[in-house]
Amino acid sequence: MSVEQQLKALEQDEARLARKKQRLIEQLDKQREAHKELDALVANSGYKNARELIKALAVRNGLDLSRMGGTGGGRKTRARMTAATRDQIKTVAKGGKTAYAVSKELGISYPVVKKAMDGGYDHL
Repeated sequence: MSVEQQLKALEQDEARLARKKQRLIEQLDKQREAHKELDALVANSGYKNARELIKALAVRNGLDLSRMGGTGGGRKTRARMTAATRDQIKTVAKGGKTAYAVSKELGISYPVVKKAMDGGYDHL
């Protein structure tokens, strides 16, 4: 590639980067404006902070925040692998289903299903 071609390519890259920078600046401005509006909403709500407002809205609308992973419930409790669960995984898998299909059907994570199918829980 000649020097002239390289310069032309650099100019094109600079123009592309300038457009991208402008889009990002516009997104940041919109985000800041939205944050100002939300801050005003929380301030005018009568609640101490956004967390209290969210909790009140969740209760009002019958939402279980602990299932949403955000403001309410803390860590999920970890299920115990039992011999019965292992056997259930292996039984479903014997039908020719993939580990992914078994995990979706039983509601068990893919890594746990895969480990059970590979014999990782045979000691139970």
